[in-house]
Amino acid sequence: MMFVDDSSKVMMLYDTNCSATVVRLPYSDRLASLLLLPKAELQPLEDCLSDSRMSFWLSNLKPGRAEIRFPRFQLRKSYSLESLLRNAGVSSIFSHSADFSGISQKKTLKLIKAPHEVMLEVEETKSGNGGRPDIMLDFSVPPRITFDRPFMLIIYDDLTGLILLIGRIIDPTHV
Repeated sequence: MMFVDDSSKVMMLYDTNCSATVVRLPYSDRLASLLLLPKAELQPLEDCLSDSRMSFWLSNLKPGRAEIRFPRFQLRKSYSLESLLRNAGVSSIFSHSADFSGISQKKTLKLIKAPHEVMLEVEETKSGNGGRPDIMLDFSVPPRITFDRPFMLIIYDDLTGLILLIGRIIDPTHV
């Protein structure tokens, strides 16, 4: 299990409508993740997901102190985007009448396949203590949030709000 102890970067809330704890962890200046830990089953949380719910979470997250524990894990999935693109109305790119004049002078270009592979690996990393003293007195015990049951993960662009990946970890004890 990984342990996040930098409370200056942790933002969280408990969503009573979805019965889930939502924890935001930054990856970089633009990328962040939302870890979604349901109180019980995962399916009601999946049913609760929507654009408006994510907007609610991002608007209502509050900085807080917590001991956050979650497993190291890896997600990998391959997709063929051809059917998704066709269903979205983008079908001409797969025919001989495709117009790729903006990127090539060849007249006979067409897209044959549109493979897409997603891979996310979360590993333990050690980070410095940011110049803080090694000994700190703190008489309050932060709450512990342990991702030891099925949970969801959303990685998004913090600047645009664009969701880059949504995943679920079904059995965090075997990842």
